[in-house]
Amino acid sequence: LTTMAGRTHHRFQSYVFFALFVGIVCVLSINSFSSDKRMRLGTGVLTQKASTMSMRASGVSQCARSLPLRRNMFSQRLSSPKIQYVVSNPAPVLIAFAAAAADGEEAPDFDEKMLETEERMRKSITSLQNSLMTVSTGRANPAMLDKVQVEYYGAPTPIRQLAGITAPNAQEIIVDPYDKSALGDVERAIFQANLGVTPSNDGKIIRISIPMLTEDRRKELAKSVKKFGEDAKVSIRNIRRDTIDFIKKSEKNKNLSEDDSKYYQGETQQVTDKIVKEVETMISTKEKDLMTL
Repeated sequence: LTTMAGRTHHRFQSYVFFALFVGIVCVLSINSFSSDKRMRLGTGVLTQKASTMSMRASGVSQCARSLPLRRNMFSQRLSSPKIQYVVSNPAPVLIAFAAAAADGEEAPDFDEKMLETEERMRKSITSLQNSLMTVSTGRANPAMLDKVQVEYYGAPTPIRQLAGITAPNAQEIIVDPYDKSALGDVERAIFQANLGVTPSNDGKIIRISIPMLTEDRRKELAKSVKKFGEDAKVSIRNIRRDTIDFIKKSEKNKNLSEDDSKYYQGETQQVTDKIVKEVETMISTKEKDLMTL
């Protein structure tokens, strides 16, 4: 019994030691697994952070590469004449903006004003062209009827909308109304236009005979042409005066510097001279046509 009890005690101790060994091994394994997992998790976080930092570094690098280009573009803009003038003369610009803000309105656009001035002068040229076309040179020209207005159903209507106009020879113009019932109205309108011609009709068409101009008649018409030219010049100079007054008023109101005022006044005069020269050329050409037999 004593021997069996000793063996049993020895086995029990062996089992206890084995159980302790297994427990220790399990604890160590669990700790090792947890540590490994934490290490892998930590590595992933570090990898993500490293990737983010890399992307940010790439963005910074791109910005750095684009800085020279942006600096060149900015330098080009600063080197423009207008910017240089504003930098060297900021006072007039600031005063103009301040005055406009005080008045509650935008500062005037003087370049736009120059374009408007030339456009108005061009309208005077167009009016002169229309007037010159009504002057007979002793040769048949359908354009001499362009300003004739016919009273058609109670409304003034251009004759070209109501009839076909042709010049079969140098001394005759044929007017063929589309509406034959308006034949009398068309003939009356031509007569009342004071073109120096007498229309006649045969019931279907209107014939206008263009008489040969005498020397005295040519001189008389040449005077009329000169008057048309002078009227056009007066109109153009009135437009110039309005623009000059506008520029001077803007300078007085501090919306324009003295140098800019002189510049725009000079531009206005140049446009005026150019348009007046065109008027003189048109008048000279028409007078030559009149005096040519």
